Amino acid sequence: MLRMRRILGTLGGLVLLAAAAPGFAQAPKDVVLLLDNSGSMIKNDPDFLARLAVRRFLESLSSSAHVSIVIFDQKVTVAMPLTPLTDATRPRFFESLSRLDYKGQLTNTPAGLEKSIYELKTHGRPDAEKSIVLMTDGIVDTGNREMDVERTRWMREDLADAAAKAGIRIFGIAFTENADFLLIQSVANKTHGEYFRALAPSDIDGVFNEIVSDLDRPVA
Repeated sequence: MLRMRRILGTLGGLVLLAAAAPGFAQAPKDVVLLLDNSGSMIKNDPDFLARLAVRRFLESLSSSAHVSIVIFDQKVTVAMPLTPLTDATRPRFFESLSRLDYKGQLTNTPAGLEKSIYELKTHGRPDAEKSIVLMTDGIVDTGNREMDVERTRWMREDLADAAAKAGIRIFGIAFTENADFLLIQSVANKTHGEYFRALAPSDIDGVFNEIVSDLDRPVA
C-alpha cells in the first residue's frame, strides 16, 4: 500500500509538472456558484463582502470558463444561467449579484445543489471540468425538522453521489461556526473537491482565491 501511494504521488507530481509546462492546454471549466441568500447572512456579512469576493473570483477566471450563479433560501433562483465568461458578459454577471440581497427565509441547500448539478449536466460542455462552489452560513432548514433530516441525508448521500458520477467537484465554504461543516466536508470529499471555513467576512476573499488555485490544478 505504501509503495502504491508513492507511485500515485509520483504520477501526481508528473501531472502537475506537465500542467506547468509551456504550451500545456488546460481543460475548459464550467463552474456554478451556489450562494446562500438566507436572512442570517445579513448578520454575518452586513457589508456584503461575499459579493465583492465573488466579483473578484469572476475576474480571476479564464475567459474560456462558463459560469452560472444560483442563489438559494427557501427557494432556488438561477440568477445567471451557465454562460461564457467574457468581457462582454461580465457586466451581466456583476449585475446578477444584486439578487444576493440576504432577504430570503430558510436554507434549502439540497434544492440548490440539485439545481446546480442539473445546470451542469444539462448545459455543461462535454470536455469541460465541472465544479460547484457552495457557500452557506447555516444548516439545512426547510421549516420542517423531519424534512431537514431527510434532505440532509439526501444531500450527503444521493446528491453527492450524483455529482461524483457526473464528474462534478464540490468546493464547500462553511461561513461562520454555525454552518454545517461536517455536511460540507462530506460532499466535498465524496466529489474529490475541497472544503473551507471562513469564520469572518474578511476571510471570504482569501477562500475564493484558494478555490481559483484549486480549479487550475489538473483533475486526477
